Amino acid sequence: MPEFVAKRPRRYAGMRLRDLCASMHAFYREAGVSTLQRQQFAPEHLPDMAMKPYEAARHLVRNTVDYLPLDEVAGRVATTLWVVYPPGIATIVPGERLGPRAQPMLQYLKMFERSANKFPGFEAEVQGLYREVEPDGSIRFYTYVAQE
Repeated sequence: MPEFVAKRPRRYAGMRLRDLCASMHAFYREAGVSTLQRQQFAPEHLPDMAMKPYEAARHLVRNTVDYLPLDEVAGRVATTLWVVYPPGIATIVPGERLGPRAQPMLQYLKMFERSANKFPGFEAEVQGLYREVEPDGSIRFYTYVAQE
């Protein structure tokens, strides 16, 4: 029986681990990930509740939702719970309006979308958002929002 050997993506062939780590660290530092993490849990950035979570979930179950890329959801109402691992804390709760107060959350998740494209194979686990491969091969995050 052949032994399974994980293959590195060609993008990293010949790259030293130290260089890859330095590149990833620089990316997250330049993206301001620590600041975005703090901002999204600050009281002034907690999104407004547009409907109760069970009502938002009902939209999802009844398919009265739109499936949109992350960069098109501003102002809409989330119908799924968004959780980034680590740390495993909900960023968006169903029923919250993705308005101006939610900008740090949206910027944080868009940063992970950019990271998924820059460092394939090292994506963060994000629940409530769905990775779609675009025709050009890039990864875009999509989610469900209530139809209004």
